[in-house]
Amino acid sequence: REILNYGHTLAHAIEKNERYKWRHGAAVSIGMVFAAELGRLAGRLDDATADRHRTVLESVGLPLAYRADQWPKLLENMKVDKKSR
Repeated sequence: REILNYGHTLAHAIEKNERYKWRHGAAVSIGMVFAAELGRLAGRLDDATADRHRTVLESVGLPLAYRADQWPKLLENMKVDKKSR
């Protein structure tokens, strides 16, 4: 089940921040890119695999990033997400 949650903690925070006006898949796309970058920085994911996330998601027109000025709000929202660990 955890694999299905990939990218969802950040996605739920984005959706809440956007008052649920965003499509779920768009928010999950950003969450997946974020998770891949964390994996890269932690040394758990190689550069090519992290980059592949961006390439595939961008190729189908999904967003890859979110407004940096909103990160404090997103972090607060992620703290209360029921599926976060």
